[in-house]
Amino acid sequence: MGGGPFPDIKLVLEQCRCNLKEFIFNANYTENHIKVIITQICRGLSYIHRSGIIHRDMKPSNILIGPDGNIKIADFGLSRLKRRRANLPFTPHIGTRGYQAPEIFLGSVTYDESVDIFSLGVIIITLYTKMEIFVASINIGTNAESIVFAFMLYMGKPTNQIAPGIEDLPDYASTFGVQNNPNLPVLDGFCQVNHVPLGARFLILSIVNYNPANRPSAEYIQQNPYLKVDPDLLPQLDLRHLID
Repeated sequence: MGGGPFPDIKLVLEQCRCNLKEFIFNANYTENHIKVIITQICRGLSYIHRSGIIHRDMKPSNILIGPDGNIKIADFGLSRLKRRRANLPFTPHIGTRGYQAPEIFLGSVTYDESVDIFSLGVIIITLYTKMEIFVASINIGTNAESIVFAFMLYMGKPTNQIAPGIEDLPDYASTFGVQNNPNLPVLDGFCQVNHVPLGARFLILSIVNYNPANRPSAEYIQQNPYLKVDPDLLPQLDLRHLID
């Protein structure tokens, strides 16, 4: 902007240490570090959802580690308010493929904050395995075909029996509807082979599922006994120690 006493407008932002994707693939962290990270993400998501907001683009690169070592959820460019005028649809296909909830992938316009919970589940898998399992498949066929392949491989074929109404979504017939060989989901086996602890596997399976109504809230996830960490250990789990 030119002219006037203030010719320029500048934003001064907090400088964070790194994003979670950089942390995952570069830091040597432990199971307890993961528990701390999951708990902090859930605290942030709980606040966001209580405030009536759906983030819609939860992924490791949109989660930052601040200068104090605490987790910060960033990039609200795609976020929307949950409460909208009657019958006003949400945008379909929003977010980042590989972390996108299946109902968004299939063109739903009536989803809720549970889409963020599904994305959180995929983030948790990435934290434990250092693999982006739905992203890694995008080299198979077209982008959409590869995502369908990944969903089928890890979660099986979605049906109305599993998630009521999913077969009625706009893009179901052209994606999962043409898949005639439903397979047994391998997500738990994949996690087991990659040494994901039993408690974490139970947590992942409760989150990464086709039925939005069955996904726990962020507030509920925080109360999961598996995520409890001895308070005396917390000073040792400061994420700054792994980044500096």
